[in-house]
Amino acid sequence: MRVCVVPLNTVAFFRLTSCRIPSTRAREAACPSMSIEVGFGIGKKMSKSKDRIGQSWGTSAAAEIKRLREKIAKLNKELEDKDWASRKTNEGIKILYKELEKKNEELKKISQLKSDFVSIVSHELRTPLSIIKESILLVLDEVVGKINEEQKDFLRMGRDNIECLVRIINDLLDISRIEAGRIELKKAPVDFPGMVQDICSRWTLESNKKYQSLQVSVPESPINIYADPDKITQVLNNLVSNAIKFTPEKGKIEVELKDKKGRIEISVSDTGIGIARKNLPKTFGKFQQFARDTGSDRKGTGLGLAIAKEFIEMHRGIIKVESKLNKGSKFTFSFPKMDAEQVLKEYIGNEIRGTVKKKASLSLVVIHILEFDRLLGELGYDKVHNLLKNIEKMISGSLQCKTNIIVVKETGELMVFLSDTKKEDARIMKIRVEKIVNAYLYKSREKQLKKIRITYNHATYPEEAANVEELLNKARAIS
Repeated sequence: MRVCVVPLNTVAFFRLTSCRIPSTRAREAACPSMSIEVGFGIGKKMSKSKDRIGQSWGTSAAAEIKRLREKIAKLNKELEDKDWASRKTNEGIKILYKELEKKNEELKKISQLKSDFVSIVSHELRTPLSIIKESILLVLDEVVGKINEEQKDFLRMGRDNIECLVRIINDLLDISRIEAGRIELKKAPVDFPGMVQDICSRWTLESNKKYQSLQVSVPESPINIYADPDKITQVLNNLVSNAIKFTPEKGKIEVELKDKKGRIEISVSDTGIGIARKNLPKTFGKFQQFARDTGSDRKGTGLGLAIAKEFIEMHRGIIKVESKLNKGSKFTFSFPKMDAEQVLKEYIGNEIRGTVKKKASLSLVVIHILEFDRLLGELGYDKVHNLLKNIEKMISGSLQCKTNIIVVKETGELMVFLSDTKKEDARIMKIRVEKIVNAYLYKSREKQLKKIRITYNHATYPEEAANVEELLNKARAIS
C-alpha cells in the first residue's frame, strides 16, 4: 500500500487558487496516483451533472410543449365554438330579417287599406252631409215656411254638429292625403299682414262670446311672400280656434307677425289651460288630446296640430310650442321667404322627380311678355294681372292634355307644364298655345294689348335638359 503525502503548500494551492490549475506534470510529480483519481472523480461528477441537467431540461421542455399543445387545442376548441355560434347567430338574423320584411310588407298593406278606407268613407260622407246642411239652412232661413224660435234652436244645434262632422272629415282626408304624399303646395304671393288680420277678424265673434281679448300685432309695411295661402290659413285658423277653445272666459289671446331676416314668424299665445310638461313632446302627434276637458265643445280628432306641422314643414319651416299647465301656451311657426324664381325652381324640381318615378318626359312651354315693366306703367297692375289670368284660363280650357300653369307676375311669364309630353309633341303644343294667345289679343278691345310683343319657346326633360337649371334656361331662350 502506497501512501502519498501531499505537502501543505500544494493543498493550499488547490484551495486558494480557484482560477489556476497546476499543469499535468506538476500534478503527476506531486502525486501521480492522486492525479488520476482526482481527474477521474471530477470527470465522473461532471458527467453525472450533465446527465442530470439534460434529464431535467428534457423533462421541463416536454412539459412545456405538452402545456402549449393543450393550450392551443383549447383555443382551437373555443374558436370552433365561437364560429359555430356566429354561424347560428347569422342564420337566426337572416330568418328574423326575412320575417321582419314580411311583417313590414303586411303593415304597409294594412296601412294602405286604412288610408284608402278613411279616404273613401270621408268622401262618401261629405256629399250627404253637405245636402243635410243645406237643407237645414233653407229651413232656418224660412225659405220653405215659417218656424218658431224653439225649432230654430234645434236646427242651429243640428247645423253646428254637422259643421263639426265636416271638420272631422276634412281632417281625416287631409291626414290620409299627407300620408299618401298626394298634397301639393300651390304657392302664390301672399300679403301676410292682411291675411293675419283678416283671419283674426273672423274669430272675433267667437272670442267675444267668451269675453276674451283677441289682439293682433302686424308690421305696418306690407310683406308679400310666396306661400300656399290655403294651407297657411288652415294652420292659423287651427291655432287661433284652439286658443279660444282652451282659454277660459275673460282670457287673453295674442297673434303676432314678425318680419325677420330671411324668414317670417307668426305666433299665437293665450292664457288658457296650457299643456303639462310631460305631454309637450306629443303635442304635434296624431290623435293627441291630452290635458283637455271632455265637454262637447272641446271634442275633435286630435289631428289639427299634426296637420299644421306637416303643412309648415312642407313650406320648409318649423313649428314649436311653449306651455305651462294652467299658465297658457304659445305656438310659433316660421318659414323662409322665397321669391318667384325660387318657387318656380322648386316646383320644376318636384315635377322632374315625379317624371323620373314614372319614367316619362316633362315639357315646359314658356310665354314671355316683352317690355313687361313698360306695359305695367302704361296699363297698371290690375289690367296686366287680368291679362295674365285670362291667358292662363284660355290655355287651360283649350289644351286637352294634363296641364299645370304657373304665372310669374313679376316678370310677365307663364309657364305651361306638359306631363308625359315628348319634344316633338311639345313643339306642336307650343304652336297651339301661340295661336290661342294671339287670337285672344287680336279680339281684345284694348288697343295696347294688340301691340304686346310675346315670345314662345319650349324644352323637354330629359331629351334636352338634365336638370332644373338646364330645362328652365332652355325654355327661356329666345329663338
